[in-house]
Amino acid sequence: MLITINDAKTLILSGQCLLEKDKNQVVQVVSDLSGIQYDPCPILHLNHYLVLWSRVPGFKVTDYDRIAYEEKELVEASLFKRNLFIAPTGELDIYNAATERIVRWGNSREQQKRERQSNELLAEEEKLRQAFHEMRSCTKHSLWEHLGLAEEWKAYRQSGKQGLLKGYLPIFQVFHNMRLTNDIIVCNRLHGTFREPVFALREDLLKDKSSVIEISNNDAVEAILYKLICSFGITEITHMKAITGLNTEDISMAIASLRFKRLITDINVEGLKKTYVAANKLLAVLQQQGTRSTDEVSLLSPMEGIIRDKRWLNTFFSYSFSFEYFKKKGMKWPLSILVGNKFVGYFDCKMEWRTKNFIIKEKNIFDSAFIGYKEIDLAIQDLAAFHNAKDIVENK
Repeated sequence: MLITINDAKTLILSGQCLLEKDKNQVVQVVSDLSGIQYDPCPILHLNHYLVLWSRVPGFKVTDYDRIAYEEKELVEASLFKRNLFIAPTGELDIYNAATERIVRWGNSREQQKRERQSNELLAEEEKLRQAFHEMRSCTKHSLWEHLGLAEEWKAYRQSGKQGLLKGYLPIFQVFHNMRLTNDIIVCNRLHGTFREPVFALREDLLKDKSSVIEISNNDAVEAILYKLICSFGITEITHMKAITGLNTEDISMAIASLRFKRLITDINVEGLKKTYVAANKLLAVLQQQGTRSTDEVSLLSPMEGIIRDKRWLNTFFSYSFSFEYFKKKGMKWPLSILVGNKFVGYFDCKMEWRTKNFIIKEKNIFDSAFIGYKEIDLAIQDLAAFHNAKDIVENK
């Protein structure tokens, strides 16, 4: 099937919940996006808050906190390349099964679970489980205090900062291991800039919420890849590999099966050489409604799925930017400005929580037609209001 580049943009924006936003709800958006990456940006609201704000009308930070930490409908788990992702609780088992063989930092979650079967590590795991049963939930600090290991944990952290990690206790290894295998998950977060996590055992926290699905790795990979194909609108094997960390063979097998089931179709885009795939349910919408374009403004976080793969983004939107994440004082966190189906620029900003000033450090509008565009200014005002800012200060 041959489509235009504008058709491809419509598929992408539809899959990314950036069209018909008035129909969006929090859990549905998280599911449709195939999860949202958790990232503790200290200069604005956290990434998942920004992603949901840009898609769910009237979204508030307290909406997510209630749904995730009180109602337990969303869960923060180590998925894909072991980044911390937010997914619907009912889908966690499928994500776990699909991503258990992904290798990062030398081994996979499947291998880590096997490593814990040694007598020594099993005993340490039992100590952790017993502590959680007694405390129900805890921060790292309160956990190690409860186990009488606060000083050892402090020394372990100091050695880690020095790049040594010598002489650490096996129980610290097991805790880290259980976090990555999602046996220990986040059940709440404390107030503050970085929202320190509160942990609980998955078996305790989600016993009334988890779907308890038994599914094979192959079936789970196929299910999750189909969700990703839907969420990205149009994609191909290299892109899927970069997003998930799955190997080429597993992705190819899943795509072949989805193609056989007539859930996806091979797509060619005018002017592009590669062959892509798209979900038939999105193609049906495209055929019914045609190319969709509005003048609505969306401000998108640099950690969003649609933004993260710069090559894919540039292929379909002829847009790229750079940002500095690791400099604490010179951190740049540019929000991309999407007007309709066109990225017209970005602006680098930060929220001064102490003064309540929303600072625009730099604004770059590439398309001259959108310089001074009123709708962009209104969107920035809405973003500042979302941060409870008193004033917007633009550096000249």
